[in-house]
Amino acid sequence: MEYLPVEKVFEICEQMDLLDLNNFVRTNKTYQNICYPILNRKLDERIDELIKQSKLNFSITLNSILPNIFYLYYFPDWENKFIIEEEIEIPIKDFGLVKVGLEPPETELKKEFVSDESGIRNALKRLFLNGYLDGTFEKNF
Repeated sequence: MEYLPVEKVFEICEQMDLLDLNNFVRTNKTYQNICYPILNRKLDERIDELIKQSKLNFSITLNSILPNIFYLYYFPDWENKFIIEEEIEIPIKDFGLVKVGLEPPETELKKEFVSDESGIRNALKRLFLNGYLDGTFEKNF
């Protein structure tokens, strides 16, 4: 298999958006070696923006590729802590209470991760690199 010159691959990676770049580095070990530093830099820049927006708006919704919903909250009065909250709707149709009509057939489950800024940066990076986040967000009003 013939590869593009390193300079050309580097140029292509520089022009890719974050999500496409993340997918691209997974396709080939050579491209990963060339483009991962670019991905890492772009991801750090995006995480900087997510942290900034969270501090300005108290809470933002982190867009996900999956049906999971992620929120990022900032609490300056609570030792500058951040929370990533994840919600997912799971059908629970086999519970007896659901089958007899005492509870609705779907429920919302939540998980939270609480940390300082450094820990939240690491968590956001891991969620993105593992395909849970697409790197974009919406302000919550």
